[in-house]
Amino acid sequence: MSSKPFYHSLIIREDICTGCTHCMRSCPTGALRIIDGKAKLTAEKCVDCGYCFKVCPSRAIEIADDDFDDIFTYENRVALVPAIFLSQFDNKYSISELYSALQKIGFTHIFETESTVEFLIKVTREKISTSKEENLFISSFCPAVLRLIQIRFPALLRNVIPLKAPLQLTAAFVREKFKDDNNKTGIFYITPCAAKIADVKASDNNTAITGVINMNSMYNRMMGVLSKEHEKTKYDLKNDPFSLTKRSMTYTLTHGEADAFDGRCLAVDEIHNVIEILEKIENEEIKAPNYIELRACDESCAGGVLTVENRFLAAERLNDRSEKSIYFSKNISALQKKIFEKYEYLFDFAQCNPYKADGVLKFSGDYESAMKKYNIFRQINNLLPQVDCGICGSPSCQDFAEDVTRQQKDLEHCIFIQRKNEYENCSCNEKNINHFIKIWGEDKIKTKRNES
Repeated sequence: MSSKPFYHSLIIREDICTGCTHCMRSCPTGALRIIDGKAKLTAEKCVDCGYCFKVCPSRAIEIADDDFDDIFTYENRVALVPAIFLSQFDNKYSISELYSALQKIGFTHIFETESTVEFLIKVTREKISTSKEENLFISSFCPAVLRLIQIRFPALLRNVIPLKAPLQLTAAFVREKFKDDNNKTGIFYITPCAAKIADVKASDNNTAITGVINMNSMYNRMMGVLSKEHEKTKYDLKNDPFSLTKRSMTYTLTHGEADAFDGRCLAVDEIHNVIEILEKIENEEIKAPNYIELRACDESCAGGVLTVENRFLAAERLNDRSEKSIYFSKNISALQKKIFEKYEYLFDFAQCNPYKADGVLKFSGDYESAMKKYNIFRQINNLLPQVDCGICGSPSCQDFAEDVTRQQKDLEHCIFIQRKNEYENCSCNEKNINHFIKIWGEDKIKTKRNES
């Protein structure tokens, strides 16, 4: 487990939160609790998938990104643009017009993050071909999935390919390109999801990226420029050869990565599906594929929580754009040739340290104490009704048993235990009311008669 706390991009506004439990019930990792009538994040369990952000009816959950005006601190203002961002816009806008709009809002240079995909595919193939131990290789592309494996499936960490994602590699290439003006150069990534913000901001992550900007807000800025018909000018594509190969463009879509490799390759999207397939692999219920692409969002990056367009329409546009590309693996653009010229530099940068388990499920540091607490956990869990009602403020009976074992909650917070105690001892009503206030807050316990 890392000694440094993991950075999370999700923020809960307690002044807005109503404690409705939508987020708690939807969280695939059980990272949310209701305490004092407000949602609270258990940071050790959160993977920044953003499901809570999507389902919150009060919009009390926000995603922390960098201020757009930060780009003007730098002379060279580089936009790292994922291909899926360009697919947020209607086909009536050409790629040239979209790049022109990016320039007008303040960026001086534009690079698509998938520019290093061909390089990464080559390095990944080399890594797989030289491996003598593993037959199953798991992609490290999605930071939410990687975090999920660290906290829930640590036994599979040895199967995760220790290579950085195209985002980081492209940023490193750009940083090297501007190395003579390093202090004057800011590299800003336009992100479709919360997990990539957390990945970039992680305290132990070696990154060349200066800041991360919300794709939703960038879309609004772009539309403000594009909607002014008289200001439309075209970006000269010939002067900046950023063109991607067909498979580079679709790499961030479902199957885009798996289709690039040989053998039996499996592509799974949406985090609940990812959890299901990882459980089957870990329990040896299925024959493991040779390569598995795992993405937390439905339709992969097209379904990111910070995207604007319908994920299926965005994916369709990106596929259509890829079909028009004149580049492929054996006919790459001038920019990608320059990337391969930096092969040794990027190869070294791409390597990751071995991934470590977070250890969130451990009850104690030493084995003996952990086993004692685990036995307590089992005893508590056996007392519970296993109905997962959520009234205790925990997402499930098992999560509640874990909270009680960690002394974060009292057993009497369970309404079924309360009713049992009331049946056996009529004097405990006041105590039970106090427990309810602790979970749901005093406002939800008051009756209309008391308020009137």
